Amino acid sequence: MSGDARRALDICRRAADIAELASEDPKNPMLVGMQHVDTALQEMFSTPKIVAMRLVVTDTIFHLTFNVRTNKTENDNANVTT
Repeated sequence: MSGDARRALDICRRAADIAELASEDPKNPMLVGMQHVDTALQEMFSTPKIVAMRLVVTDTIFHLTFNVRTNKTENDNANVTT
C-alpha cells in the first residue's frame, strides 16, 4: 500500500473516531461528515513533528536566501571599479 493511501485511511479512521466521540449516544453513533474529516486533517498536519519540520524548512529557506543576497552584494561591491 502506498504512503498516500495509508495516509488517507488514517485520516478516515481518525474522522470516524472523532464522529464517535462527538456522538451523544454511544449505541447510535453519528455519521462521519466533512467537519470530522477537516478536524482529522487539522490534527494530522498540526502534530509537533510536522510543525517542527515546517519551522526547519522555513528557517533553512531564510538562511539560504540571506546567504545568496549577502554573497551577491559582496560580489557586486568587489566588481565595482574606482
